Amino acid sequence: MDTTLSALGVGRSGRHALWHLGLACAAGGAVLEALTIAAPCAATEWLEDDDDSNASARAGTGIVIGQIIGAVGWAVAADFLGRREAIVLACVGATGTCAVAACASTPFAFEVGVAVCAASATGLFIPSLLLAVERAPVTARAGYATTLAAFVAVGSALVLGAHALLAVIAGAIASSSVGAQWRAALAFAAALPFFAGIACARGLVESPRWLLASNKHVQLRTQTRQEAARTFNGTGTPGANRVTSILDDTLRNSGDGSKPAVPAPGQACRACVGGVNLCVVGFVFLVAFGLYGITSLIRLEFASDGRNAAAPFRRRLSLSYADSEPCPAIDYGLAFSGLAFDVLFVLIARHVVDVMGRHPCLAGLAAFAGGGLLFLCIPEYFPWAKGASINLVICMMSMARGALTTAVWLTLVYSAETQGDPSRSATVAAAYSARGLGGLAASNWVASPNSISNVILLVTLVCVSVGWAAHALPMEMSRVPLDYHERSRNRPVASTPVQAPQPAVGEVSPLLAQ
Repeated sequence: MDTTLSALGVGRSGRHALWHLGLACAAGGAVLEALTIAAPCAATEWLEDDDDSNASARAGTGIVIGQIIGAVGWAVAADFLGRREAIVLACVGATGTCAVAACASTPFAFEVGVAVCAASATGLFIPSLLLAVERAPVTARAGYATTLAAFVAVGSALVLGAHALLAVIAGAIASSSVGAQWRAALAFAAALPFFAGIACARGLVESPRWLLASNKHVQLRTQTRQEAARTFNGTGTPGANRVTSILDDTLRNSGDGSKPAVPAPGQACRACVGGVNLCVVGFVFLVAFGLYGITSLIRLEFASDGRNAAAPFRRRLSLSYADSEPCPAIDYGLAFSGLAFDVLFVLIARHVVDVMGRHPCLAGLAAFAGGGLLFLCIPEYFPWAKGASINLVICMMSMARGALTTAVWLTLVYSAETQGDPSRSATVAAAYSARGLGGLAASNWVASPNSISNVILLVTLVCVSVGWAAHALPMEMSRVPLDYHERSRNRPVASTPVQAPQPAVGEVSPLLAQ
């Protein structure tokens, strides 16, 4: 399929598909942002005794567990149903579960609701990333798929801005409660996957590699011709004819014996525990530990709630509310600055990753993150260095966070590139689960009773180790066709040639006797 996709290019059809995938990812980012906002707000609303003081932490842990379970479930669904159908189904699930979570009346119902909602929202990321990797041509694959991270940040910013407006209104209306604020935020977030699902159901294409692996050749041929006509302005143009001709050759060579898109459980397990995937999963864990360690450190150092606010897991900088008062302005400034750096580094990475390669780009992002952390780490050990303004430190920490956010998404793209079609979903699910575990470990480490200097030092060392580990990743997938995995898997095993038995002395060979 790589020759067909290279002839098709990104073009108008590729940008159309990227726009729909971006809508799905923006909806997923909005839902997770609303959940992280709602967790401390709901804990404040239901805080009646000391037993409920950890409600926010339990809800945050439920978000992580929901994402891990959802990653496995949606990886299987993407293989069985297809990437496009899984995205549409995830939009429906995220809309319903987010609305149900907004109506929760007890802490237990809310914790279960946010876990199920997080599992549904995960289906907006994994199938979208798989479809982007499998649709893009080899020369623009990583940049094409990494762009989706910018849409995630935009969706988060939409919910954050809407909730900031609600907080301002709540401050002016004495009768408004904190419960009304977070419930309204969840209701607003539930509308985004609803509209994204409608758009994807009507305009999103299916993964051409999944169609080929599923032996749906008629649908693949029809879809490719439509994309070629959209890209080259007509069905009879030379470019469209060339794409159709290359696709016909690909289908003739594949025959009717294509391997099924859904791998056997044993094959998926072998792919997950393979050497390449274990290296990628460990790398994702390190990157996520650095990312969420920085996120928790920002709240610990600069937010008004201190270490207690950094304890629960946070995907984004969640906000604390006190009755009907609006949130502190510094929390909004931290959150929006972090999202702005997310978009900035994603836009930089999408233009250089296919030119520089995956390993140098990941190492460069880790270097930016380590440099930003030095502004917080050095003054802890060298008192004479305490001279930087707080605004500069916040800016550098937000820059470090944005760099690692891009690195996490780029590593997920890399994990999808390193596997063949049958095991690609399983490896991405394993990497996404490692991301959640790394974030949970980092937030608990920052909230631990260790001294702040030791906490900052470990997070800094992890970011430095990410830069070194990027060069030790097994494969450089820049400009490597995904068909490479299929050719390697289908290559016949070398065997010892069979020699004909030699006739005994005095006998005539049967070949000569004829």
